[in-house]
Formats: sequence, C-alpha cells, structure tokens
Amino acid sequence: MLLTDLPLDILILIPEHLESLDDLHAIILTSRVLYFASSKPSPSLIRRLATSAHTGIQPYPHLFIAIKARVLADWAVQSAANRESLHTAIIAGGPQGVLDLALSISPLTLADLVFLRTVRLTVLDPALAVLDPMCGGPPDAPAVITVCTNVPLSMINYWIYCDLFHHTIAAPALCRAARVRAPVPLSNSTRLKWIYQFLPDLNSRSDAGGDFELLDMLHLLGDGLLKIAVIQLATVPLARPGARDKFQRCASHMGLASLRLVVLHAEGMNASAGRAPDEIRALATAMESLDDAALMEAYLTDTSDDESEDDDWVSFETDIYSLFRHS
Repeated sequence: MLLTDLPLDILILIPEHLESLDDLHAIILTSRVLYFASSKPSPSLIRRLATSAHTGIQPYPHLFIAIKARVLADWAVQSAANRESLHTAIIAGGPQGVLDLALSISPLTLADLVFLRTVRLTVLDPALAVLDPMCGGPPDAPAVITVCTNVPLSMINYWIYCDLFHHTIAAPALCRAARVRAPVPLSNSTRLKWIYQFLPDLNSRSDAGGDFELLDMLHLLGDGLLKIAVIQLATVPLARPGARDKFQRCASHMGLASLRLVVLHAEGMNASAGRAPDEIRALATAMESLDDAALMEAYLTDTSDDESEDDDWVSFETDIYSLFRHS
C-alpha cells in the first residue's frame, strides 16, 4: 500500500507530524495527491515549523518581526489602544513579545516564507557580503567595540526600525504629495523603548550581558550602510535642492529599499537612470512635488498630535545617541 493510497482525512494530518519547513516542502513536491493534502497548512503549523530548531532561520525572532513590521506599524497607528498594545509588547516582552503581537495580527503564511527566501537571496545576503567586511570583525578582536560584532543581526534590526517607524520617516511626504492625511506616527517614547529592548548594550543597561548592540548599530550605519547610501542617493535626480537633505535622511531609512542601494553599489551601479528602488523613486517624486514650506509642514503639522513626539526625528543614529544621553 502506498502512502498516497491513504484516505484524504489521514493525509491532511501528515504535516502536523513534520519537524521542519524542508520536510513540508518535500512532502508537497512528492506527488499531486500530497500537494493537495499539504499545500495549505494552518498559520499555527507554519509558525511551528518556521520557528523550529530544525529550520534554522536566523536571527530569530528578528527576521519574522522584520517581514511583519510594516503591517504591525499600520495596525498600531489606527487607534490609541493599538499603540498602547505595541508599546506594552515592546516593554514587557521584548522581541518575542513583539513577534507574538505581530503574528496575532497577521499570521505567518507560506507567501511570507517565499518572500523571506527571495529577500535573503536577492537583498540580505548580497548586502551582508558588502557590509560585513566594511564594518564587521572577528568577535575575539582586541578592540571588539570598534567593529560591528554581529552584522546580520544589526542589519535585520535596521530593517525592523525602518519599517516599524515608517510613519515617521517617509509617510509624511508621501501622504502630503498624495493629498491624504498622514497617520499620526508612533511616539518618540515608543521608538526609544524599541531601541532599548532590541539593542541591549552595556552602555545603556546593566542586564545586557556582554552585548554592545547600540555600538554595533552605530558601526553598521556609520562605517557601512550610510556611507554607501550617501553615495547612491546623490545620484538620484532631484530638481529641488531644498528637498535634498530631507530626502537623503529619509531615503537612508527605508529598510529593504535602502539595503538594495548596497546591492547596487556592489554591482558597480548607481541609483540614477531609474535604477533606484521603486520606494525611493516614489519618495523623490513626492518631495520634488512639494515646495519647501509644504515639505516642512508635512513633517511638523501632518504628524502633530498629543500622541506624537516625532517632530524632532532626525535619524536612527540620533535616536541611539539620545538613548545614550538618557542612560
């Protein structure tokens, strides 16, 4: 008797006994019958397989947070209660708490995992190959705090920051140009608490163990990512000089789009002639359509609210230094 001869109500139970996504993938590809029985796993099964030790998707849980960060942010800004839920998850649960909240809002799907695999192959791994030699170093180096000791983790945390706080970064200009009201961004307090919890560092908290993740992030940004972004973004056509500074700062904080600039750099290409990522070209178009007064107002007025303290956002680096000052 063949496995595929079993009744369908038995076959559909097989995925529940698998140990990894590789096992699920193998089962789906085995036959048309098993594909039909196994190709629509439940969100809880996908999460169990994706986060199992056999799968080895690292850094965990940060990669899964990264692919859900924008959805989580869009949900959070919809109400004061949602904002408070996110704020509480950050403070009380750290990365695992944020992942639990994100997946309660938007469960993992096979499409998410396909997206993650594609992004790793086309953006994350190529960008890491560039950034690791620029700002990384061996963990046992004598002056370990002068390099980024965990470039992969820092790179994913950068992606999370950019997407989770995109309402502070690019949304004001994009919404003003589209003549729609920009959502009130997440507060400065939420942003700094996120940095505190996601980037444990002995310089800011005594329970950080031997971690220096704030310093790691500063090295990733200052020694690698932002250096490349400045070079690449200078080639993006922008007719209004008055918008250039704001454009550079925001476009350097657009997550995967900004990391794609690193890949362009590695390929010996620049972001001119339509090669810039679509999100960055859209931001350039939006800022170019606004005069200086409208652009300033977008960031000072459209986001002003009792719940918001984000009028003074400058950069990820500035936020880190702010945390140092208040430690």
